[in-house]
Amino acid sequence: MVRAGLEKRGRPRQLLRGKQVAITGRLASMTRDQAGVWIRRLGGDLARAPSKKTSIVVVGEEAWPFRDKDRVPEGLEKAKRLQDEGCAVEVISERRFLEMLPLDDQGDGADFQRLYTTAQLSRILKVPGRRIRSWVRRGLIRPVRTVHRLDYFDFRQMTELKMLRELTEGGVTVEEIRKSLEQLKRWLPEAERSLARLSTLEGDPQILVRVEGQLTEPSGQLRLDFDESDAADPTTVAATVEDAIADAEISLEPVADEPAIDLSAAERFEVAVELEEEGNLEEAAEAYATALEAGGESAEIAFNLGNVLFALGRKPEAIERFEEALAVDPKYVEAWNNLASVHAELENWTKAIESGCRAADLNYDYPDAHYNLAEAYHGAGRRQEAKRHARIYLKFDPHSEWAAGLREKLGLP
Repeated sequence: MVRAGLEKRGRPRQLLRGKQVAITGRLASMTRDQAGVWIRRLGGDLARAPSKKTSIVVVGEEAWPFRDKDRVPEGLEKAKRLQDEGCAVEVISERRFLEMLPLDDQGDGADFQRLYTTAQLSRILKVPGRRIRSWVRRGLIRPVRTVHRLDYFDFRQMTELKMLRELTEGGVTVEEIRKSLEQLKRWLPEAERSLARLSTLEGDPQILVRVEGQLTEPSGQLRLDFDESDAADPTTVAATVEDAIADAEISLEPVADEPAIDLSAAERFEVAVELEEEGNLEEAAEAYATALEAGGESAEIAFNLGNVLFALGRKPEAIERFEEALAVDPKYVEAWNNLASVHAELENWTKAIESGCRAADLNYDYPDAHYNLAEAYHGAGRRQEAKRHARIYLKFDPHSEWAAGLREKLGLP
């Protein structure tokens, strides 16, 4: 049986034979030179810019023009003018370009079709893993698949996460992103899907945008925000609070016989998640602990509490919480992996290896488990086992800075 996209002799079909291909914008999956290699392998020719001889224009998805309110990439504007002049120029997204390539799990294409774990995306996008997990729980991003509670994301979801990061951290307004996507959707159906996702964001009260120093909801509603300079001057903070109360006509008089608020375990968990996402780790730890006491679904709560305790440097307590999560769900692969990480931090190499092996046994395609096993075996002085797991990790992630670190540490090519 012949794989789709491959000839019997193993050579890629010449899908782009005689076609000139131009790239506009920055590609997220590869460099322009790498794309040129693929285009030539498929029989095409890479053009420096769209022209009347161009058949296909590929729109890179590294940075869609969210910050430029009025313009799309120059190459895309040129393609539109060529289309208006009657030229047969097809505009496709980077994702559609990747779908044309004869990618296989062992060859050069493995990088572009591979799946990413939460931890990998956290490192690549520089977004805290807790924030990605929060977005997943709220339905803002959906994993392509989940194995033993371990979420996997593909290239499309990575671009959605980039949009979320831009929105929540970059000071980009929803309206700016909407204008850009409205322009792009004339050519790219992917922009239409992103517009639908944007509508979900606009309805989420927990997403805040920082615009010109002011915290704002996606709807445009301003939020009170005290920056570091305000915090340094308690009189300024007090005056700001008093002014806000006066403007809102809020009474601070105590209410007699007001009943105590009794939050459910699920509600306490959501409070803890918000505190963790905001970086209030001590308060988050207390909130997770009260959620556990209230009888919540203890595997996920204990796992999150373990992560917070680890971040606070309370490693023995983190171990207890990860073990608690595993007592409820012995197949909780991330809990095994994080337990291995804590043991490695404490140089408990035997336990780190045991926990890491449980994670890898549950899910062989879990890159972080092999990375941690490589580190643990190296720490234990078992260099051959370390190299074996490092090589497995490098199949999933051959080009990152973490891959480079493993190669240097273990002397791998």
